[in-house]
Amino acid sequence: MIIIWFLLIIAPFSLFIHEFGHSLGAYLVKSDKIQLFIGAGKRIFLFHAGKISIHLHTFYMLGGHTAS
Repeated sequence: MIIIWFLLIIAPFSLFIHEFGHSLGAYLVKSDKIQLFIGAGKRIFLFHAGKISIHLHTFYMLGGHTAS
């Protein structure tokens, strides 16, 4: 049970915090458009907040990246 909790909740949350740090750095150097991608596969959720777009994909526990 603890492994499932880690894989489905803790690891993706840590990944989001990590990638958000990259987004914050891009924001501080005044990037025009910042995209934060979490996961792999088909996109299931998209959220826009100002210059930042957050894309959540089906396999959200498989990694992420930030583009600006």
